Amino acid sequence: MKKLILFLCVGVFVPLLFLSTAFAANTTTVNLENISSDHSILENGDGVHFDLKLSQVQNTDTLVTLNFASSTAQATTDFKLRYQQTYDDIPINQNNEALVTIPAGELSVRITVHSMYDRLDEGLEYINMQISAITNNINLGQNLSDSIAIEDTNDESVYYASTDGVNNPNDVDAITGTYGKPFSLNFGLYYLSQAKYTHPEKTTLIIKDGIYRDVNSKFTNRSGTAENPIVIRAEHSGNVLFVGDRTDLERDGIEENGLMIQEASYVIIEGISFINHGVGVKIFQNGDANLSPTSNVTIENCSFTDNGHAGINVIHSSHVTVKNSFFMGSIPAENSLDSNGNLCGSDSLCAIQDYGVAVYNSDHTSILDNLFVGRHHQVVSFKEGDTEGLVERNTFVGALYTAIFLGQNYLENKPKSTNLTARYNIVMDTEDFPVKSPIRIDNVENATVEYNYFEDFDYSTNLSAIYILARAKGNINIHNNILAFSQNNYRSGGFEIEDRTDAGEGFRYDGCPSNETNINISNNVLYKVHHVLTENGCSNRANLTNNQAYKLFINAPSIDEPNDPVEQDLSAGDYDTLYQQLTQPIIDYAANH
Repeated sequence: MKKLILFLCVGVFVPLLFLSTAFAANTTTVNLENISSDHSILENGDGVHFDLKLSQVQNTDTLVTLNFASSTAQATTDFKLRYQQTYDDIPINQNNEALVTIPAGELSVRITVHSMYDRLDEGLEYINMQISAITNNINLGQNLSDSIAIEDTNDESVYYASTDGVNNPNDVDAITGTYGKPFSLNFGLYYLSQAKYTHPEKTTLIIKDGIYRDVNSKFTNRSGTAENPIVIRAEHSGNVLFVGDRTDLERDGIEENGLMIQEASYVIIEGISFINHGVGVKIFQNGDANLSPTSNVTIENCSFTDNGHAGINVIHSSHVTVKNSFFMGSIPAENSLDSNGNLCGSDSLCAIQDYGVAVYNSDHTSILDNLFVGRHHQVVSFKEGDTEGLVERNTFVGALYTAIFLGQNYLENKPKSTNLTARYNIVMDTEDFPVKSPIRIDNVENATVEYNYFEDFDYSTNLSAIYILARAKGNINIHNNILAFSQNNYRSGGFEIEDRTDAGEGFRYDGCPSNETNINISNNVLYKVHHVLTENGCSNRANLTNNQAYKLFINAPSIDEPNDPVEQDLSAGDYDTLYQQLTQPIIDYAANH
């Protein structure tokens, strides 16, 4: 493995600089301190940490010039520099100098020197770093420089794939999967799977930058461990694009996947963009008890754009996590078709990416810290027989129907989901991307909706922000949410228990939830809603406790408001203060997780 070997070289590279006696009044000194606990680190790993440290706090920013001119390693290709706290890169100019800021009022700033894996056999290289200048008339201390040696070696755990990689199984000499002789994408996935028999040390496939037009690529029948997972990742996040050939005319009927993970466990997919497939990533097990399970799959730092049916499908799998990823459903072209084969025209029901994430018959699926934008019908949907599902700390901008659907399934004889939770999410509406109904709760037993923030939705319909449908069972707990609307509109409802008994086209509604269903709506705050709970034949099934409503739209017709809550009329300043108090738990939670 490639290692960095650090040698402390105090005073070797920087001669003592004499300051003018005119500035003798400032006795502050600066030092460069290596604070890494281990002076040997893996290449392209955590880096080496240094403190640029003053002996006294300054009232203005202090600028420290670091010089790398005597290095044999090359800046930007062999190494880079960044602030440790913010992860912002520190530019190194053509003169091999970097300007580092110690903020006013601070004694020090921590920086990190990162090696960069260039896959070249270059022998031993050195990063020589020295303080060459400083502002505020500050004196130089004793520790002014450091030297870092970079040692070349190969990572024996990695295969590589590229757009022009080896695609001939008979070319034995070429089948190496190294950086210089990479596999094609599908061969790389195949050999990564087969390596469990031949090269078990191979656990990672790095996909080199480029546009990949392979379809239905599959990784199957190999599992890693929690300590040593299988990794399929982009060489550079965002620069690897899996592009399908779905068109706007095909919408979500195309049977094409960008990547399939089947009968595999402890797998990480990282940094890849999936565009214009039927499904971007399909994670599944066929439901056969004799096959290996599909479990503990993580998708992170990926993006999913205009994949007709879904960005991600999770089917018969367990412990799947989708995090820190981006989902986009664009506005369809006017000559494209909807999912029923009809021309879109100006029809607001047209969507290119039907679902962001759709989950079927799976357990412990977690959707965390993602950004969903655009025209999805249902953005995140737990559909059939899902258990212990979690939607947490996501931001939703737009949803043609529903941002989060807990227990979506209108067809008869489909299994009920259990124990689904949506919390600490933000759902908002824009002109291009309206939201019709932020959350729906239907074919599920036990659901919790808590600490979410809803800001506006499509006022052109009679939908409420949170809908509870007839097949909801067990404990339905809705508490500590904020519903804030910018318009007073007689259509803008907070909560509704849907009362429908019509049937047709395979859909079935059962009227109100059963008497055994406990619907608890408590400690929520609503602003500028027409009504808190829609009054209908099912509204008496809800228990309303300690909810607060501000600036209710009381002039709308046909209002029959329950006793809880009592409207309170605040000034704008009072409301801003209340808003800060209410949102602080959400902000604190997000900051600590």
